[in-house]
Amino acid sequence: MDDAATKQDALTLAEFPGENISKFANVAQHLMKIIEGGYTLPYQLGSQFFNKVCGNQILYFNRTLYNLFDNVLKME
Repeated sequence: MDDAATKQDALTLAEFPGENISKFANVAQHLMKIIEGGYTLPYQLGSQFFNKVCGNQILYFNRTLYNLFDNVLKME
C-alpha cells in the first residue's frame, strides 16, 4: 500500500505516450483501489489528480477539467 501511495504521488500524465488520459485514468484507478485497501483515501486526492492532468498542452481539455475541478473542490 505504501508503494502504491508513492507511485500515485509520482504519477504524471506526461509518462503516457501522447498524454493518453485513458491509460492515466486506468493506472490512477488501480492505485486508488490499492490505497483504498487501507480503509482511507488521502485527503484532496481528487484535487491532486486533476492538477496532474491539467498540465498538458491542450488548452480546451485543461479548461474543461478546470470546470469539473470546481465541483471536486465542493465535494472535498
